[in-house]
Amino acid sequence: MKRLFASLAFAAVVFGLAGCGHVDLSPEGDPNRVVTGTVAVRMDLLPPPDAEVVVRVVEPPDVKTAEAKAANDIVIGERGTLERPERVIGEQVIHAPSSLPVSFRIEFHADDVTMRRGLNLEARISWGHRVRFRNLESQAITLATVGQPQIIRLEPVR
Repeated sequence: MKRLFASLAFAAVVFGLAGCGHVDLSPEGDPNRVVTGTVAVRMDLLPPPDAEVVVRVVEPPDVKTAEAKAANDIVIGERGTLERPERVIGEQVIHAPSSLPVSFRIEFHADDVTMRRGLNLEARISWGHRVRFRNLESQAITLATVGQPQIIRLEPVR
């Protein structure tokens, strides 16, 4: 009987400690963050005087998957609803850049949980009331990459 009780107690301790192995006990980081880098265009470009470079840090939207109405329903395209639309967390507007590439520095507020999910960097160059260049590939920043200088490569808008 004592042996059974000791075995059960030992098993309870082992299983109890095994569950704590994935608990993150590290302290939360400072939510005031800064991302720096450059905006580059893949060609030689001297922007006109009315040019404007906009760089944004964006929290992507949450997409909730909609359930299919029938078991053999054919899904065409993306199906789902936006739980929360994208949210601009930080932005820098550079008026009349003298040359490219252009350096940027954006201060923003994001907790560690948000940074683990990742944020997106977006950039565009406009003049004449039209967007002329923008990044076509998503560029994510996370806890691991937020301290590194970012290079955003822009493509012409067609």
